[in-house]
Amino acid sequence: GFLPTASVAFLDEIFKANSAILNTLLTILNERKFDNGAGIREDCPVRCVVGASNELPEDEELDALYDRFLLRKEVKAVSDDGLAQLLSSVPSDDEVPSRNNVDQCETVFTDGLEEVSTS
Repeated sequence: GFLPTASVAFLDEIFKANSAILNTLLTILNERKFDNGAGIREDCPVRCVVGASNELPEDEELDALYDRFLLRKEVKAVSDDGLAQLLSSVPSDDEVPSRNNVDQCETVFTDGLEEVSTS
């Protein structure tokens, strides 16, 4: 689907967007609303947005968007040797998540969601 109808979204290279896209993203993140261009403001069901970028924002105009991402994780580049090792490795049974672990993650994520949506 598209962002205005998504409950979970992944936005790649988020800080390379133009100002119109940035303003739209801020409206969606702050107000959970989308202006569809026809003068109609629609509700957005988005609950989780994950953004990725190869660079941190340097312009002040990006500060407002950067501040909306409360959890941030910087990941260093993988070396050529590390990439080869990563692609050729086989995870052990301990490293492969079981279906039970995935269910637990989903349960933890949804606990309290009703409280968030009503506040």
